[in-house]
Amino acid sequence: MTESINAKIELPTEPGQLSNVFEYAFNSGDIELMEQLLEPGAIHVLTPGIYLSGEERRQATRKALENPLPVTSTLRHVYAVGDVALLINDYVHEGLGPNGEMTRIEGTATDIARRGQDGIWRIVVSNPPGASRA
Repeated sequence: MTESINAKIELPTEPGQLSNVFEYAFNSGDIELMEQLLEPGAIHVLTPGIYLSGEERRQATRKALENPLPVTSTLRHVYAVGDVALLINDYVHEGLGPNGEMTRIEGTATDIARRGQDGIWRIVVSNPPGASRA
């Protein structure tokens, strides 16, 4: 990673670095960093066949970062061809939910990333449901 965001984290110059930087941005509530990890036209899949894009996606990201349930992600696979990569991540959101009770949400995301002309990898398709069925 070469381009520094702050003293703690840098933008990913390898596709496998995206998961760690995303986890950091999400858990710290850093909306600016989150947006830098997504291409402007990126989509976020809510459930199979239903997704958000554009300003709707940006608003949902801001809302999710208001009181985030902390996430831990484990990169399972990276398949890169040229400037495109498929990332498969296991994730766990765990902590106090909005109702004040312990909450645990887990899954396996399948995301697509692309390397920009600046050498930074960004998410094009954020797909937390992975291959789950509707």
